[in-house]
Amino acid sequence: LFSRAFGPGWMKAGLYARILAPALFISFVVNPLSNLLNIRQWQGTTLLYSALECVTTVGCLMIGVACHSDLVALSALGIGSCLLGLATINRFFKAGYTDARRVAKEAAPLLLPLFLCSLLAATRLGGGGILPLALRLLAFSLVYLFSIWKLRPVWNA
Repeated sequence: LFSRAFGPGWMKAGLYARILAPALFISFVVNPLSNLLNIRQWQGTTLLYSALECVTTVGCLMIGVACHSDLVALSALGIGSCLLGLATINRFFKAGYTDARRVAKEAAPLLLPLFLCSLLAATRLGGGGILPLALRLLAFSLVYLFSIWKLRPVWNA
């Protein structure tokens, strides 16, 4: 995508983006939830995770320096950031008086349509014409409407 959009000189940037995409996705979940620790007045935990994030980032980049490879550095950074992000999410569950099983149980009805939409988006369905695009938009719209319908009782509580 990067090389198509910006030219062949951007191919390496696209590779970097693919390597760091899972860590970026997890950070989109972690960052908005970080205020939960402040609300619970767990500033010590916030400081600990911030220090671990700094140590993880520097350590992973130093691994890349030791191996003389930017790809090793970014791969280690992506893996380290994902693991730390998952540990942070687990701490948020505790701060919110819940656990992963309860969240998974609540999210389960949304996972199948989301999986089907992801599968639909990954396939071309006979090419890149207007009909496959319309079908994908319809599928995503149905998942969105189902999500609103499923989450409505939570909002009214």
